[in-house]
Amino acid sequence: MTKAKQIVFVNKTTTPSQNKIVSTLVDLGYVPLVDAVHGLHHGWIMSHIRPCPHRLYTIDFVGKKLIEYEAMDLPVEMTVMPDLCIYFNTDEEIASLDWYHIRYWLRHILLGEEVSKEVLEKGASLILQPEKQTCALQTEEAVEEDEDKKYYSFTSQLLEEDDIMLYQVCKPYTDLPYTSVIRNFSTKGPIRFFSSLFVCPSWGVSRFDVPFLEYIWNQQLKMDGVFNMDTLLREATEACYPREDGVIPETEPEVYRRSIADVINTLNSRKMGYPCREPHDVPAHLYDQEHRHSYTSREELEQAHQDVDMFANKED
Repeated sequence: MTKAKQIVFVNKTTTPSQNKIVSTLVDLGYVPLVDAVHGLHHGWIMSHIRPCPHRLYTIDFVGKKLIEYEAMDLPVEMTVMPDLCIYFNTDEEIASLDWYHIRYWLRHILLGEEVSKEVLEKGASLILQPEKQTCALQTEEAVEEDEDKKYYSFTSQLLEEDDIMLYQVCKPYTDLPYTSVIRNFSTKGPIRFFSSLFVCPSWGVSRFDVPFLEYIWNQQLKMDGVFNMDTLLREATEACYPREDGVIPETEPEVYRRSIADVINTLNSRKMGYPCREPHDVPAHLYDQEHRHSYTSREELEQAHQDVDMFANKED
């Protein structure tokens, strides 16, 4: 059985309770879809949510209540939006007991209600949680910042046998790179790379992050069309929604705070059925592989963005 995804419906100006729902899920390691468009759209909910095994929830933080219902219970003329939606793929059959575990898991994490450990574990096990692997530099490995760390850089490598493309971005004044894994690359292409990095809380906080992605779009990958980050994010989000035509929704982005070499080692270990090793166990030959590196100089970026100096200062 696939695991359930989450949608948090919010106003264009979010309320404290909406912020609390999102922050609670994010702090627990989940990546909910935050939807400020469809919360009061009855037709959209009926066509996209109702066909899936789902539950809608309204959370009353003051009264400590969690109200559970389904799309068919909504009035056509909606004046109040649900706070939260938990849904599975359309081909799944979800038992009443599973919904019981999810309901009490939500009551615990959102309202602080005491729930047995067994119920919490079963409820949490039903909710999709993206796999994350983060590795911090060892103290003895710390070195003085070198000149390269002042610049963004972009690296890519195609694993032809597995039809996987790896895109790595190094960001100024950060210790670990971002490596995005694009599976089924021959059919999907690079388009989801641009939105994938935003799954990391630290990406997008600098005013230079999006312009650098635009530079990659125009100068490195030479994509067709005009770069529009808002459109790319919206399309990637909507692709994760359930669809009435039976097409399986896309999974959340797969991004690691590790180098390409480390990610290759992890993928190979999984393919061979071995436990994933720590980064310092990566064989030396993986580090020595020839990758296509494109370190963007200040001059190149100034030509692409005349009014933006992306590397002059640390991120805000």
